[in-house]
Amino acid sequence: MKGNFLILLFMLSSLAVFSQLKEINSFGTADTVVFASVDRPGELYVVLKNNDVQKFDIDGTLLHTVNFGFTPAILEPRDGSRIFISFRENNSFHFLPPSLQPRLEPQYVDSAFAITPFLVCPAGDYNLVVLDSADWSLKKISLKKNELLSETVLQDTVYRYANFTYMREYQNLLFLLDKNHGIRMYSTLGKYLKSIPIKDLSWFNFIGEDLYYIREDKLHFINLFTLETRVMQLPFAAHFAILTDERLFLADHKTIRILTLKP
Repeated sequence: MKGNFLILLFMLSSLAVFSQLKEINSFGTADTVVFASVDRPGELYVVLKNNDVQKFDIDGTLLHTVNFGFTPAILEPRDGSRIFISFRENNSFHFLPPSLQPRLEPQYVDSAFAITPFLVCPAGDYNLVVLDSADWSLKKISLKKNELLSETVLQDTVYRYANFTYMREYQNLLFLLDKNHGIRMYSTLGKYLKSIPIKDLSWFNFIGEDLYYIREDKLHFINLFTLETRVMQLPFAAHFAILTDERLFLADHKTIRILTLKP
């Protein structure tokens, strides 16, 4: 699987090799795609403007749809067995099974730990990271022990002019997206590490040691450890472009395209 991804990445790095990619499926969605992600097996999850959360297999077959009545603030499918979803409107979150149908009542961040959870994302199997807008602090909470593990208050020069829209834990690092300034990187204990200054960014994703995002129909990659960068031209315009070992998923407005290497 890793070898397939390295071949795909090498080929996509050149502007002249898109003949080596084959579109295997293209289909419309009921409403505009506002978020997209994949789990480790490579299955696709999308959030639509009408609040539908949909799951597709690697070839684009619709598997499940669920609608909670709110737009998810964070959707993190991880390994596909425990899909995390959180909502700002009622400060709730779920760990969903592969069917996306809740087995239990929603959970809530304990107000003893965070008064106004603005963004909530998973950190490992039994921890949460919360951005609390009551005091603009990052808090790591253990669900297993029901205790506060760490707390870091953001500087006022950070949150005063920020527009925080997304947060994700990856490889023991925390990434906080500020649409006005870029991506801020923290340790999982909340220590600030560095920033990636990209304004008006609404989405990013990861593969291997790389963070990537879309700008002007190109995928821009940044290695998290060496900060080495590279750019790949996309074969079609897209708001979301997700690479896996086997597929390139492109989502643009109400269209999803699935491409793979030609056999």
